[in-house]
Amino acid sequence: MVQISKLLKGITRLQSKFVFIILSLLYCYINCYKILSYSKLLSKHSSRSTEGIIKNIDDHDRETVIILHGLLGSSRNLKSWANLLHEKLNYNFDIICCDLRNHGKSSSSLGSLDMNYNLMASDVLGTMNSLGIKKAHIIGHSMGGKVAAAAALQYTRLKCFSSVTMMDISPIHYSNDDFHSVLQTVITLKDINDNYQYTKCKETLHQQINLQFPDQSLRKFIMSNLQIKGDTLYWGFNLDDIYRGLGTIAEFPYHSDKLIDDDKYYHPYKNPTLILKGSKSSFVRSSHMSKLSSLFPLYNIASVKDAGHWLHHDQPEDTTSIVSNFIRSAISYNSIHSKESSLSNAA
Repeated sequence: MVQISKLLKGITRLQSKFVFIILSLLYCYINCYKILSYSKLLSKHSSRSTEGIIKNIDDHDRETVIILHGLLGSSRNLKSWANLLHEKLNYNFDIICCDLRNHGKSSSSLGSLDMNYNLMASDVLGTMNSLGIKKAHIIGHSMGGKVAAAAALQYTRLKCFSSVTMMDISPIHYSNDDFHSVLQTVITLKDINDNYQYTKCKETLHQQINLQFPDQSLRKFIMSNLQIKGDTLYWGFNLDDIYRGLGTIAEFPYHSDKLIDDDKYYHPYKNPTLILKGSKSSFVRSSHMSKLSSLFPLYNIASVKDAGHWLHHDQPEDTTSIVSNFIRSAISYNSIHSKESSLSNAA
């Protein structure tokens, strides 16, 4: 009788999980998720099918890393850093660098889109599904870090993220004062764009950016997104849509007071989480830690010496070393935790 009760309980649990997965996928569909443009670095164990789905020669060894850029960035900006991370992980991982909506190649392939973290998280899961990726370690810089955090919280029950790394960002609502430098950057770019949108001279735009942005790293980053097609200049992002979405980009839609053990709400993410901050940046603060611990109870925090907000560009060796070591430790933790859970369920 006890065995029958256990069996029925197990079936009910499986049915509940199946229904939740179907509802989550329907949620993605209803919210019109987009398949993001991406670049890829395949592990030495991987091949690609004719349908474009990444397949691993040995599925048991397969691990995937997804990297998300920050505001005004693109997968192209992450290429050299991703290559270095690939090397540090001994080429044993598939690495996918996505262009978020209104950025990079997604800005041209998908067109003008609304921006909020729920939609961007859905885009990530939709892209994973299209590539046949069931589980991944997700890394995001700045806005991309908040997208990674949103995806982990939104899809906790699907268990599709093995670890989360947020680079120089906290999963919080930033005030206008805290977000001032970002707001000012986009507003200034919008003014330049409105005044010089018909210019065909890259040097003219370059001069204006030099005048408006005294920080050399920021200038270089902005200019890397200026594209030329024929004799036409254009940005590698949809500036008008980003400008309209600034309010939601500063926000974060997940709050600790809604972390309830109920399917109507989301659950805390209980897998390894890394907050990696630049020592010269103020985007991650001690005052953020109480909210961080409620949303991501297994968080670790590390600081990169002599690095600002673009820590992966300032100190690529240090950041890739820290992140690769964290991913390895996350794999070990998840493996031990999985075995313990299996033993507990068997008992």
